[in-house]
Amino acid sequence: LTAVDGNGFWPIEIAEYGSYQFEVRRWPKELDQPITAGLPANNNSDITVLGKPVIIGEGKAIPAIKVRLKVGDRLLESKIKHSDTMVQFDLNLPKGETEVEAWLVDGEGNEKQAYYVYIRKIKEI
Repeated sequence: LTAVDGNGFWPIEIAEYGSYQFEVRRWPKELDQPITAGLPANNNSDITVLGKPVIIGEGKAIPAIKVRLKVGDRLLESKIKHSDTMVQFDLNLPKGETEVEAWLVDGEGNEKQAYYVYIRKIKEI
């Protein structure tokens, strides 16, 4: 995989016992692009530093074939299609603090950390 290296986790607190939906993405929801897709450089940035626009470089395509999600001690995995913009996992979770990690995995088992994980409560249990 040729995405930016980065390892880490997101500490989260589950406010109450219930069913939660985890949506793992490479690109933010607003872009709605496939996990494996590259993106062109952005030459029209509205972000500036010292009065000059910040030019965002090209996003490289990656050969991911699955997404892996770890919530606490639970490890889940799902295969992806070339056109998938995200992978969704539904979990029943107890109240309390935990950690979330997510990776994009290629055919050789190489991992790169996923950049976006959206979490929402879907129902009381």
